[in-house]
Amino acid sequence: PYNIALAGNWSNSGGTFTERTGTVTFDGTGAQSISSTSGDEAFNNLTLSKVTGDVSLNRSVSVSNTFTLSGGDMILGTYDLTIGNSGTLSGGSATSYIQAHSTGTVIKQYNAVPAAALKFAVGDNDDYSPFTFTLQGGALAGASVSLNMRDAKQVNVTQPNYITRYWTLTPTGISAPSYDVVYYYTDADVVGDENQLSPAKWDGAWTEGGTLSPLTNKLA
Repeated sequence: PYNIALAGNWSNSGGTFTERTGTVTFDGTGAQSISSTSGDEAFNNLTLSKVTGDVSLNRSVSVSNTFTLSGGDMILGTYDLTIGNSGTLSGGSATSYIQAHSTGTVIKQYNAVPAAALKFAVGDNDDYSPFTFTLQGGALAGASVSLNMRDAKQVNVTQPNYITRYWTLTPTGISAPSYDVVYYYTDADVVGDENQLSPAKWDGAWTEGGTLSPLTNKLA
């Protein structure tokens, strides 16, 4: 019950949407969008199941249960997609991912640690480059992490071997976090000798560590 399959645009012009326990599925052909004049839109389950076209945000949205990607991209633009404390992100592939290469971010909320791994199924407008984050520990107070990415060289990179892609992960309300990350680049991102790449984090200075798997374009 309470399920909605939508072939057109979602446009809330001043009303209140009560999501209950259902799923809203975008399954139309061609471009679709989510708009609201009543503030950010909240969904219980949200699914993209499109054969052609993408879904663009014209308002930030939140998903309390499961966000599923099985066909078509979600284009964030300048808006955010928030996954709630008990929410999950399912699916994600080269044909269905979150375009998070502008100022909009994917936000995951947390209320307990350790937490299950979450695959941020993100990419730019033409490349899929997922980032998996596992929060292992830390003191939480209204906690979340936000993520977006850029198909560009990180400005502080000075090494001759690098990728023209980087991810920005920002914690909020987490003291002394401990975590694991796994992320994937594309062959076209590589500058120099791919075998000399190394995972690295910039937070005012570079910290290197982890492993490279060049056959799968994996850094961890």
